[in-house]
Amino acid sequence: MRKNLIASTLLVVALVLVACAPQATPLPVAGPLPAPTGDVILKVTGDLTLPNVGEECHFDADQLDQYAIKQVIDDPWMGDGLEYRGLTLAKVWELCGGSDEAGAMVLVAEDGMTVEIAAADLKEWPIMLAYQVGGQDLIKDLGGPVKLVFPAEARETYLDEQWMWWVAEVQIK
Repeated sequence: MRKNLIASTLLVVALVLVACAPQATPLPVAGPLPAPTGDVILKVTGDLTLPNVGEECHFDADQLDQYAIKQVIDDPWMGDGLEYRGLTLAKVWELCGGSDEAGAMVLVAEDGMTVEIAAADLKEWPIMLAYQVGGQDLIKDLGGPVKLVFPAEARETYLDEQWMWWVAEVQIK
């Protein structure tokens, strides 16, 4: 009887320990982002391995928000010390599966302006596609819904004139 009580107690203790043990967080499944359910804010084309809409990679506001970071940046056009929220170009490259053979991103604005960012630069510096400033969505008058901003460490390579408002498309080439 005493052996049964000890065995039962040990079994209960073991079950409690297993139930209380920290559970491993499942790793995200590698693969493309789901297709956006809201209005498309950013479209990525070109040499992609993880398209989510046809041969392209599209983002809506919820997807941008899911992977966004904040950076305080001195903006040559809007002032110093602005808190921007957005996706780094490196994160866009990763999420859309920018090909290993691709060497650059070309950003295209609604007005036709283009800026080319070398793949090495977007991996070295947190160059950002911002969609918020000061916690508010970027409106069209402030360059939104998405604009290209550069951190201080990239400013020697990318000039003030290369800051881009109204980013309409990102091409991975």
